[in-house]
Amino acid sequence: MQKSECFELGYIAKSHGLDGKVQAIFDVEDLSFYLDIESVFVERKGTLVPFFIEYFEVLDNQKVLLRFEDISGKNDADELKGSKLFLPLSFLPNLDEGEHYLHELVGFEVFDVEKGFIGISKDFVEAGPQLIMVVLSGDKEILIPYHEDFLIEVSETEKKIKMNLPNGLVDLYLTEE
Repeated sequence: MQKSECFELGYIAKSHGLDGKVQAIFDVEDLSFYLDIESVFVERKGTLVPFFIEYFEVLDNQKVLLRFEDISGKNDADELKGSKLFLPLSFLPNLDEGEHYLHELVGFEVFDVEKGFIGISKDFVEAGPQLIMVVLSGDKEILIPYHEDFLIEVSETEKKIKMNLPNGLVDLYLTEE
C-alpha cells in the first residue's frame, strides 16, 4: 500500500502496560467511524506495514488502546512509539454535498479575488487551532489561513480554490527583499 492511497489516521503515543498494548491518538472528528477496523498500516522506516488489531478500547474522543498481533511485550510496543497510523482512503466516511477532505484539494489552483492566480495548493498543515494551506508559487511557499471567512468557492471540476484574502498577505511572500 502506498501513502498516496491512504490517509493519516493518527499516531502511536506510547506503550501501555507490559502486555504489548499501545496508546494511539486518532486525529479524526468522529471516532465511531473507526471502531470496527481490523488492521491499520504502521509507518516503519518510510514503509507502510500492515498490523492486525487483537484488542481495541476507546479511552476518550481521540485516544484508543490497541494491541497488535505479533506485538507481545512492552519492548516491542515501545519500538512503535511515534509511528504514524494510516488507513486506505476507502475508509473515509462519505461527506455531504460541497464538503471536501483536505487531501482532495492538494494540486488545486488557488486564486485571490484581487491578485488572481496565486499558485498551486501543496499541503494543509494544522498550526494549533488554525488550518494553513501551503501554496507553491514558483519556487516560493505561501502560507494562507484556510478559513471559511476567506473561502469563496471550491470547484472540484475545475480543480480551483477561490479566496478573498486579506490585503498584503500574498505580497509578504512574493516581495523581493
